[in-house]
Amino acid sequence: MVHIKVDSQLTTHVIPAKPIKTGNRFVAIKDKDSKLACFSLSDEKTLNLILNIQGVHTLIDFGKLVGISADIRTFDVQQSPNLSLDICIATDSGDNKSSLWLVHKLDVSGISSPVPTSKIIRGADVLAVHQIFLSNFESESEYPLILAAFQPLERITKEEQVGFVHVVDGSLSLNTKWTLDANSEKILDVAFGTSPLGEGLFVLYDIGGKRKVQFKIFRGRSEGFVVEPEVPQDTQCISTFFDVVKRNSVLITGGSTITALTSSEYMSPAKAGQVITSNPDGAIGVKDLHIVQDSEHVRIFYTTADESLLYYDTTVADLSNGSTGTLLTEGNSTRFSSISAAAEDSNASKTRLNTLLSVDEDGNLTLLQQSSHDSRWNRYPFYHASDSGTLETKGYAVRIQVTPGSEGGDSDEDPSLIPYCSLLVSSSGYIKGLINGQEVELSQAGIWLRTDATGVLTIVFTTTDVSGQNIEVESFRPGKRLDTSDFNKQQLGQPHVLAGTGVGGLHAGLMASNLGGVSGIGAPSSFFNIGDVAKDVWNTGSRTAGGVWRFGEHTVEDVWHEVDTKTNFCNVNLKKALGKL
Repeated sequence: MVHIKVDSQLTTHVIPAKPIKTGNRFVAIKDKDSKLACFSLSDEKTLNLILNIQGVHTLIDFGKLVGISADIRTFDVQQSPNLSLDICIATDSGDNKSSLWLVHKLDVSGISSPVPTSKIIRGADVLAVHQIFLSNFESESEYPLILAAFQPLERITKEEQVGFVHVVDGSLSLNTKWTLDANSEKILDVAFGTSPLGEGLFVLYDIGGKRKVQFKIFRGRSEGFVVEPEVPQDTQCISTFFDVVKRNSVLITGGSTITALTSSEYMSPAKAGQVITSNPDGAIGVKDLHIVQDSEHVRIFYTTADESLLYYDTTVADLSNGSTGTLLTEGNSTRFSSISAAAEDSNASKTRLNTLLSVDEDGNLTLLQQSSHDSRWNRYPFYHASDSGTLETKGYAVRIQVTPGSEGGDSDEDPSLIPYCSLLVSSSGYIKGLINGQEVELSQAGIWLRTDATGVLTIVFTTTDVSGQNIEVESFRPGKRLDTSDFNKQQLGQPHVLAGTGVGGLHAGLMASNLGGVSGIGAPSSFFNIGDVAKDVWNTGSRTAGGVWRFGEHTVEDVWHEVDTKTNFCNVNLKKALGKL
């Protein structure tokens, strides 16, 4: 018989890593295992890729993998349901010009390797491109629909325009003939939409200190139709979702209020939209928003001027009759990524995760994840490994020790069974941890983890909340002496699969309650399964109910609540260890 001992403490953990600065732009994607990865354009004009490689967040200069040596002005990424990537990049060519690059249908499994030349399409120098927008609208070719914002050279006054990027004869070109029917000074935001007259482009722009939206049809029976609907003067951002009943897009604007315009309203210059949510005490101050949709259900996630992250939950049929909740409190979110979902276990019917990246008050990326098992949002630091820097993280350290014998008794067990023994560790819900510098994910499925020479396994949970998690040691495998080559293959704490059913049926659990080491993250809330698309920026007419987005059970009580940000005392309860070798 062996005995399992557990102790734990709230601690500040120092890891060899650096935080990830968001720079000018960042886009969240999924890797080959549907885990979170991220592209980020740094202040040094480098396109970085942050990828989890064998449990270690690794920073990769993606521009070098493509063969780009020039400064990168902007980029955008579109990921298909099969996880392949289209990445459009604009570099600085000097003399107020840009060079366009398209990485087409890149297999995400090879994303950390040099990109094959067959996947790269280049273009001649074009006018300086400031922003790129990729749409998941169906294109007339195999290539994605690409829109670029640029500054015309022939203008005397400052002006920004938009044009589509085409792939012709294996090269990229910028169509400067299809532009806005306005002399916009700055392009602020873009959204694609489907109207009764065809597919069109919503562009939020600034001219003379005024905010305007222009809707222009680029494909359909009324191509070239232009209208500027009436929108609030303080509009900061726009987005769209698809009305599956009327088969048209709905335009959402964010500013002092959140306003919705149906096709009958945005197709007219004189019809105001419907305010669907506002703040009775003043302006909401929306800075950015993303929309998640499943048939008639819609959730609008948005950040505000006080750096909070909130959501508005409603239905297409009754947009103004919704509920508002807070995910990150004031001062904890300046920007955020669109939201993705992925299966936690290999069996997709089990626990699922909602994931997003947020930018904190220091400009660093943080990771938010919600498990369908307990509907709890956890906040983790998002960083990359570094040999030259260290990062302090507040967390909860749990030490599990295996000793011969039963609790309070002697044992005649061979002590040599204990060093480097393996434990099957599981958790009642999903939670990330660090073991010997490597990231592991605990869930109900359980993973085998190897102890050190003294039979000790230490797991550091860097999340701000481990309340309600029940972590169990389900089984034990005797250890063995490791030679150098074997040790290099099986680092301490590294997940590995062992043959057989294990021995015993040893169970040890701990309950950690109400840890809030870092303020800002929210309390348990009902789970809302948002689907399997890594990036949902554009909503197309091809989506139908149950097609792309899938929700969990939706009830009147199905809302997310703000997470308690108070720091609470942690306590640990150890279940009695039972079983025999």
